[in-house]
Amino acid sequence: MKYLKDNRLFQSLAHNTFPKAVCLFLAIVTWFIVMENKNPVLETIYRDIPVELLGLEQVENRGLIIERKNGDAVDVTVSGKWQDIIKMNENAIRLSVSLDSISGKGTTKILIDRRITAATGVSILSLSKDSIELKVDAIETVKKPINMLIVGELPTDLELGTVVYKDEEIDVTGPSLLLKEIVFIQGEIDISPITSSSTELVNLRALDIDGQEVEGVELEMSNLLVSIPVIGMKRVPLEIVTEGEIRTNYRLTDKTANFSEVTIKGNTNLLGGINLVRTKPISIKNAERSFESMLELDLPKDIKLVENESLTAKFTIVALDNKRFNFIGKDVKLLNTDENYDYIVDPELILSLEVKDVRDVIKDIEESGIKLEIDVEGLSLGEYTLQISVKGIPESSHYSVSELPITIVLKGE
Repeated sequence: MKYLKDNRLFQSLAHNTFPKAVCLFLAIVTWFIVMENKNPVLETIYRDIPVELLGLEQVENRGLIIERKNGDAVDVTVSGKWQDIIKMNENAIRLSVSLDSISGKGTTKILIDRRITAATGVSILSLSKDSIELKVDAIETVKKPINMLIVGELPTDLELGTVVYKDEEIDVTGPSLLLKEIVFIQGEIDISPITSSSTELVNLRALDIDGQEVEGVELEMSNLLVSIPVIGMKRVPLEIVTEGEIRTNYRLTDKTANFSEVTIKGNTNLLGGINLVRTKPISIKNAERSFESMLELDLPKDIKLVENESLTAKFTIVALDNKRFNFIGKDVKLLNTDENYDYIVDPELILSLEVKDVRDVIKDIEESGIKLEIDVEGLSLGEYTLQISVKGIPESSHYSVSELPITIVLKGE
């Protein structure tokens, strides 16, 4: 500050400022008066004037796309009378190129058309570039393969099946040069929160060889419905199925597999509805002795058995013994009798009962534990031969018994 105060020029300007300001103003006014009178020819430069593309819509209608390589904006030098130039602004300058000559892909140079839309007397002397270079590309549609990226992990007791989606590739539309950059169309699935099979709507992106998204193209579909199968395991009981009838007077007393339960594996949606697994039928037709057989499971589609050991079963077949008992008519108990009727049965009529079962069962059946019954409910007057019901023998036992003749009359006759 001390230096400025000591400077003579500063001291000279700091004093008598008003007269000096008046002098400066008068000098400017004088310059304008001289310029108005003389109106000399001047040159000036307008910078970064945009170049308009004419016929762009027609080019695009032909399936082409334009990309400027250079010449987006141009510096323009104009010349004219001082008075005309000061009235003009850069909006009066029109630069354009016609795209009518473009018919296919490639790189081309086109001369810039120049004109002044106003300010008579002003002309364009030169441009910083006389032409612009354009890269012409075709809009094409090609098929690109779809790739699904799986991220995350399922819980330890689950595994991912084969992801299924309808389309293996889709149409992609865009400039041919951009289409060449696309390696595949990728969707990304995070399986971390998934605990059972599901269907997800997955967003799709076009990616290049470096995994970067290629923009400026249009996908046939922006997302894709994807089926995500989750494979789990389940422990379920095993049921042995047989077919056919064993030989007369023999019985299948036991069928036992080496596993009472099996572990199955498959889609979690299917496993949820399976609470029992059956074998394919094992034939016991006309069998008369015990045997052992391999077992095959009758599993739903896409459900598999986890056990590595073969499944087998033992079938126990034993011969039936029989035992005969004799009863008389009066041993039969009549049920649901009508008080208006008398029921006449030959009390000394011999009734034969034969019971068949395995030896261990037959030996424990005693006559004293057997009861014979007939239900006569709803029967009216008349003569009947009725089937006797036998009580007191095991449900597993087969029996045959004589029929009982019976006459129903009115009471007192």
